[in-house]
Amino acid sequence: MDDLKTYPFVGWIPCLCGHLFFDLTQCGLYNSRVFASINHEERVTGKEFQRSLLIASDVNWKDRPDTPNNDKPRLRGKFNVLLLARHRSGDEQLTGAIHIIPADLAEQAAWSKIFQQTTTIETHANQGEDIAADVERLKKRVDEASTDRVWIIRFHLTTSGFVGLRLDLHGEQQPSIVDPDFKTVV
Repeated sequence: MDDLKTYPFVGWIPCLCGHLFFDLTQCGLYNSRVFASINHEERVTGKEFQRSLLIASDVNWKDRPDTPNNDKPRLRGKFNVLLLARHRSGDEQLTGAIHIIPADLAEQAAWSKIFQQTTTIETHANQGEDIAADVERLKKRVDEASTDRVWIIRFHLTTSGFVGLRLDLHGEQQPSIVDPDFKTVV
């Protein structure tokens, strides 16, 4: 189990009742084209359930100006986004990662297979099949395909609304900006 103290950035999602209900969690990305969107719950043991969240999409943030010398103008500002998260019943947390992949990298074979796998998992989820093993294989594949050009933002969301964020840079974690006693954010 991740501890919120291991995340260098901490935020808060206000909730009127003082408690976030992960059973009502939905994921999405505004103004994007979605390849796969999964919010699937399955029984793990007896009374314990696990919810898997997955979204695969592309978005054009248009954050780089096109220039006449640009050999691929359609790729300017275009990224693929992959979110993978998990919550177990009884846990007070939702943990996961957001992967931001440049479009030219996403077109390469390894990432193309990953995005194809997300649609297969979505089909299995829609048919009521258990997908936990499929999601674990997908996570492994994503980790293997990630390079220094893939931004990985790991998150840890608690039911009280606190969220920890950490940017992983190709196996290197960024330095923490949280004081050792975790009383203030510097």
